[in-house]
Amino acid sequence: MNTKQMGFTAEQRFEIVINFFHSGLPVTEFCSQYKLDEGKFLEWKNRFLKGGRDAFYFETGPERYIQRIRRLEVKIERLELDNISLRAMLRFIKDKGI
Repeated sequence: MNTKQMGFTAEQRFEIVINFFHSGLPVTEFCSQYKLDEGKFLEWKNRFLKGGRDAFYFETGPERYIQRIRRLEVKIERLELDNISLRAMLRFIKDKGI
């Protein structure tokens, strides 16, 4: 990783991503010009875009955003229970030699 990248503030990363969109350059060329690691830059760009998406959820009201978080929490709980069940079934199958 370029040592210059390690010192970028959040504001600087924001400006770099904005500059990329204004540049019209392909990612490889942009990163080459600014001596950026392409993988790290793509991570910044994706975080920027995800944050933008989340801003639209919040724009419609915090209630909708909170509802979305609660729905995701319920999904996570279901997946955790499924995981526990599957592990128990695998242990049972292994113990019985099935």
